[in-house]
Amino acid sequence: MKEEMKFKGMVISDYDASGELMHHKVAKDLNEVAEKCLDAGLDMEMVTKSFVYHLKETDENTLYVNEAVKKILTLKYKLGLFDDPYKGLGYKDKYLLEAYREKAREVAEASVVLLENKGILPLNKDLKIGLIGPHGDNHEVNGFWSAIGSNEDTVTLKEGLEASGFDVICEKACEINGERYVSQEALVEKFKDVDVIILAIGEHQDMSGEGASRSEITVPEGQVSLYHQVKTLKKPIVTIIFSGRPLLLKPFKESDALIQGWFLGTESGHALSNILKGAVSPKGRLIMTFPESLGQVPIYYNHLPTGRSLSRGEIHRRFSSRYIDVSNHPLYPFGYGLTYGNFKYENFKISQNHITLDNEVFLSFEITNTSQHQATELVQLYIEATYGQISRPCRELRDYKHVELKPNESKKVEFKVYYKTLAYRNHLNELVADPGQYHIYISKHAEEHIYKETLKLEVSK
Repeated sequence: MKEEMKFKGMVISDYDASGELMHHKVAKDLNEVAEKCLDAGLDMEMVTKSFVYHLKETDENTLYVNEAVKKILTLKYKLGLFDDPYKGLGYKDKYLLEAYREKAREVAEASVVLLENKGILPLNKDLKIGLIGPHGDNHEVNGFWSAIGSNEDTVTLKEGLEASGFDVICEKACEINGERYVSQEALVEKFKDVDVIILAIGEHQDMSGEGASRSEITVPEGQVSLYHQVKTLKKPIVTIIFSGRPLLLKPFKESDALIQGWFLGTESGHALSNILKGAVSPKGRLIMTFPESLGQVPIYYNHLPTGRSLSRGEIHRRFSSRYIDVSNHPLYPFGYGLTYGNFKYENFKISQNHITLDNEVFLSFEITNTSQHQATELVQLYIEATYGQISRPCRELRDYKHVELKPNESKKVEFKVYYKTLAYRNHLNELVADPGQYHIYISKHAEEHIYKETLKLEVSK
């Protein structure tokens, strides 16, 4: 960091991470922890006190100690802690100010990912809504590591819908673990007059985050059963998934609409209701691949090629890299997400088909929103190297642009491709791009390519 990357800042350990060197069996005691960490460039420990008690025993490290102290005091000076040692500790009475809540709502709205929509969304405000599931009126949606966020300060989905003017009938129906306490007959009777069902299900906020791995990334079984029972009501279903990780969502794919709602924090209910009623068009995209089956995990878009690849739709070739019971492809790929808009791409132009160390290539096109909804398209640029000193991924996301368009509006979009766009770290950790051909893709997500162009990189000796 300090020599090769020329990092000038302060280096601090994670919680008790330096002390854990003894658990990893690479330091026999705190004295050795202090020596090794200081020699490696650590400036400050978090929680562990090897520096406090043992640095004075290591005379040969005086230079390193002085450097660490300099870094720490410099940071404190930049933070203003010499003038106000308790700076920032009074923030708790400010974080619920209206301006901050508004920003929290905007961030939450931008995080929602629309996975399926068979025409039910956005919802007409005259519709009578049946809200079913353990997350329908649940305040515990801040997520793990939400700092000072308090559950009682969050807006629930029910509260958000009612604030938006919807007529809502709410029934929890089951606990997060799936334990039911409402009969099918009671559900039928209570929701017989509603126009649409919103099913709010998923994980508890404590089921994900640090120290919360799961061997089965499923929606708890009882909630899956609730979904199938709700289907018997013969009403349109909008399913909202609350979770902190990709889950196996295949059982819910046939919903009239499917939303990945995550844990959206303080303004969760307002953000989701604004999406549902169409005040905001969803613009979130998946930053993780959602598998179809648990057996596909680990699954990610930028995987390395195989010597026995299988083309999409090809399923019967025995000696290939494949499953015999599911496809190789995810349920929802990296970069995926729907909006309320419809977008047309046209008039693709490229400045030239070759590139060198010094020049740039410009790729441009037009996007038109052909719908009646203002919406944002996330245009993604991927590259594929046809050759490299080491094996390179099948696809690599290298750029993206948010394009907000009013109904029937068109905008020109331009990407700049240059040497570093094509480059990677080789086996010597050098940033290089090998001479040869590169495929450039304009895409909606990692598995749907709208436009493909081939560039030839020429590198002078």
